[in-house]
Amino acid sequence: MNAKPYKVLVIGMDGATFDVIHPMVKQGKLPTLSKLMASGVSASLRSTFPPVTAPAWVSFMTGKNPGKHGVFDFCANTTHGYTRPFVSSRDIQAKTLWTLLSEKGRRVGVINVPITYPPEEVNGFIIPGYQRALTHREYTYPAGLFKEIEKMGYLLDYSGDMVPYTDDKTDYIEGWKRVVEARKKTSLRLMQEYEWDFFMTVYKCTDEVQHHFWRYHDNSYPDCPEDQRQRYGTVIEEFYQKVDQAVGEQVALLDKNSIVIIMSDHGAGPLHKHFNLNRWLIQEGHMGLKRMRYLGLARYPYSYLYYKILRRVGINGIDWTVPRHLPRAVRKKIDPRLGLDTSTLIDWKRTKAYMGNMTEQGIYINLKGREPEGIISPGYEYERLREELAEKLLSVKDPETGAKIVERVFKKEELYQGPYADKAADLYFLLKDNWTYILDGTLYRNALVSPANPVSGTHRMEGILIMAGDVFKNGITLKETSIMDIFPTILYAMGIPIPDDLDGSVIAEAFKESHIRDYPAHFEEASGMETKQEPFAYSDKDNDLIRQKLKSLGYM
Repeated sequence: MNAKPYKVLVIGMDGATFDVIHPMVKQGKLPTLSKLMASGVSASLRSTFPPVTAPAWVSFMTGKNPGKHGVFDFCANTTHGYTRPFVSSRDIQAKTLWTLLSEKGRRVGVINVPITYPPEEVNGFIIPGYQRALTHREYTYPAGLFKEIEKMGYLLDYSGDMVPYTDDKTDYIEGWKRVVEARKKTSLRLMQEYEWDFFMTVYKCTDEVQHHFWRYHDNSYPDCPEDQRQRYGTVIEEFYQKVDQAVGEQVALLDKNSIVIIMSDHGAGPLHKHFNLNRWLIQEGHMGLKRMRYLGLARYPYSYLYYKILRRVGINGIDWTVPRHLPRAVRKKIDPRLGLDTSTLIDWKRTKAYMGNMTEQGIYINLKGREPEGIISPGYEYERLREELAEKLLSVKDPETGAKIVERVFKKEELYQGPYADKAADLYFLLKDNWTYILDGTLYRNALVSPANPVSGTHRMEGILIMAGDVFKNGITLKETSIMDIFPTILYAMGIPIPDDLDGSVIAEAFKESHIRDYPAHFEEASGMETKQEPFAYSDKDNDLIRQKLKSLGYM
C-alpha cells in the first residue's frame, strides 16, 4: 500500500543551532519552534565534513555524500587546475530533490536555497539563493517570475556593507531585518498563489548574524567590550525570533494533509583564531613562493609601503586597506585574496602540498597527472607525503597557548565514497574544540595563528531538525541523524518511491508505528543524471561579489 501523499513545507534556518534554540525555548521566546517540537520530533542534524554551506546544502538536496554529487566546497574541484571557479548548480552531478519531484508530476516551489543558480527547469518555480549571478536580473525559473517578486519587494540579500567593521552596526542589522521580512512576505504570497506539493524557503540571516555577533551573544567570549556586548548581545536572539515568527505564519497556511520540516545545513559556535595552513606548509618546506620581484610591485613602491605601514600598525590586509586608485590587477597582487589567484604567487615547482581553495578546510597534494605542475608521483610518494603531513599536523601547537590545534586528520577516502570522491582534497582535519579555530590560506601573513576578527562565529557539525505533522510522533527527541536522511524522508512522506543509490535513509523512528506498518517504504532503481550539464561561468563582477560575501563571513 502506498503512503498517503502529504504535502511538505521545508524551512531552512541556515546555520541554526539548538545551543541557541533550547535556551530560548525555555524562556518562551520561540513559540512556533517550541510548539512544533512539542507536537513533533526533533534531532541533532549531522552536516557534511567539513560543515561547509555549499556541500551541506547540496547533500540535502541530493541525499548523497559529496563523493557522489561532486561539490566539496564553494570552489570547484581539481579538474579546473589551481585557480578554481566558484561552484554553481551546474557542478551538481546528481539529481536534486526538486528535479525528481518534478519528474514524478509533483509541483515544487523553492526559495533561496544556496547553489541553485542557474535554476533548473522544474514543475513549478525556483528563486535561487545568494550565490546566483548577482548581476543577472531575470535569475528565476521561470524567468518571468522575477518581475512578479520584484513587485512584492523581494530582497535576495543585504545590499549594504558586507561586514560591519565599525562600532555602529545598525545599518547592517536593519538591512537584514528587511531581507527577512521581504522573504517572508514573498513566501506567503507564493504559497497562496501557486499550487504546490513541496515548498521550501531558506532564511540565511541566522548564519549571517552568528558569524558577526557571536562574541556579543556568548558571555564567555574573550576581549569583548562590555558596552558593545550590552548593545548587540541580543541580536542573534532577535533574528531567531523573527524567523520563528515567519515560520509560524507559513505553517498557519498548511492543512492537515501537510507536514513541516525545519532544518539547518550546519550548526554554529564561537570562532577564536585562524590557523594559517599555507604559512605552515611554507615553514615545513612543503610550499615555495615566488620572489617578490615577480609580484609586479616594483613600479608601485609607495603604494606597497602604504600597505606595509597599515599592516605594521595592526590593520589586516583586506581589500579596503589597499589604495582604491590602483588598477585592479595591481591590487590583486598586493592583496592575494582579492583575486584568489594563488597560482601567481606560489612556485609550483617547489610546492608539494597546498590549501586548495581559500574556503576549503583541507590540503591538496601537488600531484603529477592531476595538477598542472604536479611534482609528487602517485603511489608510494603520494601516500608517504600524506602520512608525513598527517603526523606533523597532529603536533602543531598554538604559539600563544601551547595547545594543539589539530585534533584529528582524515584521508579523503575515509570521508567520501562515489565517482567524484577522488576530486576532494587529499587530507581533511578536525580543528581544536570542534572548529574554534578555522583555516586561513592567505599568503601575506607571517603569523601561524592569528585572532579571528571581525568574525567571531563559525560552523559546527551539529545542525537542527524539527518535523511536525499528523504522521509524526509527538514530543520525541531522536538520536542524531544525517542531513542526507531528509531527502528520502520527504519522498517517503509524499508517497514517492526512493531511489536505491542514496546515502541517506528514511528517518523511520520519527513516524508513528502505525504509519510505518501500514505504509512501508518503496524503492526503485535510480535513473541518475539524464544528461551532462553544460558548464556555467560567473562574470568577473559576479565573482567579485561572491568573493566579497565569502570574505565577510570569514571564509577567505
